[in-house]
Amino acid sequence: MMLLLLTLIFLVETVSAFEFDNVKMYDKETKTITIVNAFGLGEDLEKAKLINNTYNCEQSCSAYKEITLFKDGVLIQDLNFYRLFTDGSRELSEPKRYTLKYYIDFGDTFYIDKETLKNGTIVQETQTIFRGEDFYWVTYELGTEVKAGTYQVRLEGTKKVNRIYDWIITLQGRELTEWATWGNISLGDDGEVLLISPEDNITKLIDDPISYNATANITGGDTLTNVSLYDDSSGTWKLNETITIPSSSGGDVGEAAIDRAAAYGPDLTLLNIGNPASTNFTCTEANIWVIGTAINVKVGSFFGSGDTWENRDSAALGAISTGSLVTVTGLSIEFQVGDVIGMFDTAGGSNLEADVSGGSNIRYLAGDQFGTGEQGSYILLGSDLESLNCSAVASSSTFTAQNFSKNVLRETTWNVQACDSSGTCGFATSNRTVRVLPQINVFSPTNSTFTTSTIFFNATNSSSSVDTWIVNYNGTNVTLSDINTTLEVEDGNKFNLK
Repeated sequence: MMLLLLTLIFLVETVSAFEFDNVKMYDKETKTITIVNAFGLGEDLEKAKLINNTYNCEQSCSAYKEITLFKDGVLIQDLNFYRLFTDGSRELSEPKRYTLKYYIDFGDTFYIDKETLKNGTIVQETQTIFRGEDFYWVTYELGTEVKAGTYQVRLEGTKKVNRIYDWIITLQGRELTEWATWGNISLGDDGEVLLISPEDNITKLIDDPISYNATANITGGDTLTNVSLYDDSSGTWKLNETITIPSSSGGDVGEAAIDRAAAYGPDLTLLNIGNPASTNFTCTEANIWVIGTAINVKVGSFFGSGDTWENRDSAALGAISTGSLVTVTGLSIEFQVGDVIGMFDTAGGSNLEADVSGGSNIRYLAGDQFGTGEQGSYILLGSDLESLNCSAVASSSTFTAQNFSKNVLRETTWNVQACDSSGTCGFATSNRTVRVLPQINVFSPTNSTFTTSTIFFNATNSSSSVDTWIVNYNGTNVTLSDINTTLEVEDGNKFNLK
C-alpha cells in the first residue's frame, strides 16, 4: 500500500508540472498573454505579445508575434484555424495555405581540425559561433524545442476573399483565443461598418444608460442579413446582441425603357398592364423614355382589373427632358402583387414611347387619375408596351443600428459586426472603449475635528479597481497604494481624495 501511494503521488506531480496547472493571463491593453505555473508559485513559463495583425485582409493575411520562453522547451505546441460563419458558429478549417516561421540566429558555422591520422588524413568537425549577426526566417515545426529566449514569429496565409478565419496558437497547454481574426467585410467598395456613437474613450458612471450605434453598408449586389454588438462587459469578449435585418423581396413592374415605334400622351394617365408586380416590394428606381420634355410627371402603382383601376401610391418627378433613357432614383413607391405601373404628364408636354403591335397591354384615361379613387372607364389601346419600368433590389444594403440600448456595467470595449447575404461578416476597423468614472465613497476622515495628527484614511471605489490613491490636503498631494491606512498630516481643513 505504501508503494502504491508513493507511485500515485509521483504521477500526479509529474502531470501537474507538465501543463494542467498552468494559468493564462491576458493584458488587453498591450495584447500580451503570460502563461504561469500556479503550483510553481506563479513562475512565468512563457509570454506572447501580438505586434500586428491584418484584421482587414482580403486574400493575403499575416500576424506578427513576439514570444518569450523562460526555460528551454517547446516554443509553440499547436496552431488551429477556425472558419467563422454568420450565425455565430465556427468549424475547424484551414485557409488555402499558410506558413509559420520564426527568426533565429543560425550562427557562423565552420570546420576545425580535430586530429590527424597516421596516414596523414586530417579529421575535421564543425563548430558554430553565435554572434547575433546571422538571423534568418525559418519554418517552425510545431512542437520543436528551442533554447530559452525571445523569438519573433510570423504567421502568413492566403484565403478566399469572403471568408473569415480565427487563428489560435497553443502555448504551454493553453489556447490563445484572445487575439485576432483574418478577414472583414469592412473593405474597399464591397462593404463597411462604421461606429457612430458613443465616441471612443467616453466616460460614464456605472449603471448609466448607453446606446451603441453603428451603420453598415454593403455594395456589389449583396445585402445585409444581421448586425451584432460584441463587447467585454461580462469580463470576456463575446456576442452581446444580434439584430436580424428584415428581408424585403425585390421587384420589377412595367417594361424596358427603350426607343419604341410610337408614343402616347400627354394629358393621359397611361397604365401598362402587361407586366404586373409578382411580389410585394417598394420601387426605388424608375426608368422612363419620352419624346421631348415631360412636364409634371407622376409615376405610381395602380390596382384593379379590366377597365377599373385605382391609384395605390405615387411619386411626383417634376419635368423630364429626354429623347433617351432617364433613370430616377431615391423613390419609395409601394407595389403589391398584381399592381401595374402608371404615368401621367400634363398637356404641352411630351409623349411616352410605346409599341403599336395590336397587343392589349396598355390602358388609358384622360386627365390626371393619381389619387382620385377608383376609376372604371380605362380604355384598352390596340398596342403593346410602354417604355416605363419600376424596380427595387432584393433587400436593404444599408442599415443603421440604433437600438443596442444597454447599461454600463464596467469599463467596456465594444464593436459592431455586420453579415451579408453571401455569408461574409466583419467588424468596424477598430474597437472603441467606454471608460468608467471612479465613484469614491469616503468613510474616514469625516467632517470633524481631530485632536491628533495621525489620521486613518479609508474609502472605496465602487466602479473599478484602483492602482493609486491621492490624498490632497491644504494643497499637498500624498500618493498611497492602499487607502486603508493611517497618515501623519499637518493641521488644516481642506482634504480631498482622488
